[in-house]
Formats: sequence, C-alpha cells, structure tokens
Amino acid sequence: ASQILLCGTEEFNAQNATYAAQQNSEIVPAAIFLPEAKEDVAEFIRLITPTAKDGSFAFVIRGGGACPLPYGTNIEKPGITLDLAHLNQITVLEESVSIGAGASWGAVYEALDGTGRGVSGSRSSKGGIGGLALQGGLSFFSSREGCIADNVLSYEIVLAFGEIVNASATEKSDLWKALRGGSNNFGIVTRFEFRTFLQ
Repeated sequence: ASQILLCGTEEFNAQNATYAAQQNSEIVPAAIFLPEAKEDVAEFIRLITPTAKDGSFAFVIRGGGACPLPYGTNIEKPGITLDLAHLNQITVLEESVSIGAGASWGAVYEALDGTGRGVSGSRSSKGGIGGLALQGGLSFFSSREGCIADNVLSYEIVLAFGEIVNASATEKSDLWKALRGGSNNFGIVTRFEFRTFLQ
C-alpha cells in the first residue's frame, strides 16, 4: 500500500507535480504506483494484463518525467501512472555503470565524479535515462561515442507477461537491438548498463 499514491492525497499531489513539463503535471491519473524493485514491476504487469488486454484499463510508464509531450508520461483517470522514480540505484563498475530506470543523468554524473571515467549521457543533468537510452539520444560525446543508445551494454526488462529478462549482445540479442531505438514498445526497462570510457 505504501507504493500506491491515490489521487487527491498530499503525497500524490507532490509526486504528480514533479514533471519537467507542466502540461504532464496537469494530467491526473487515478493513482501513481511507485515500485521499489523489478519484481514489483513484474507483479504489476501480471495483475493488470487481463484488463489491459480487453481495453478496460490503461497505464503509462514514467522514467525521469522529462518528456514534454502531453500523455507521454502521465495518464488521466481511470488509468494508473507506473512511476519508476524509486528504481534509482547507481552502481559504478570497472568499465561500466549500472543505472536504475528512475535515476537522473545528474546523479549518474555525480556517481562517476572522481573515478576518471565518463559515460555518453544526456546533455541535461535533469533528464531521465529511459527516453534517451531507448530512442537514440545525443550527448556531448556523440561525435566520438555514437548515440546514447549505442553505449547500452544490457537492459533489464519486464516483458508483457511479467517475465524479467536481460538483453545484451550475447543474451536475447534481437531484443537488445530492438530496444536501441524501439522506445518502450517491448516491455518496461528497469535497469540499464552503460559502457564507460576513460576521461
């Protein structure tokens, strides 16, 4: 219950007001679901699948909430917004960085600060990970490193029937290729692993 914010509550109003684009904050869903782990996302998908299939229920996925298009990251009642804000863990590895789908690029840059490594990420520290990492994305390093999506080593994704899988160049490579520009059409990405480079 602590992960579900119901419309009209103080917590709901505060969370719904955090969009980068005001027009998305003006859209009011029936509730906001804030999963704490990938398993929560998978359970949500399994629970809503029967009603989503028959068209009686709809939901939208919110990563960083920077999408300026109305309804791109929020939905009206009776729909629910699946807000990934609490999936924001960042782990710096030897030659990569693992990033939860709810993190911001600014937090990633802070985590890498002092490591001597950089990542091909957003030109805005306020932006979220998913929009750019699933649709191409330009960074200050794009002329050398390619699009932001070109630097994703693996995706942790919840598929349409609730299965959690990892997609990379060596595991489910067709899905990995499709996600590098396919937006959220193939499932809900809960974690990204990015290649880092010496800086």
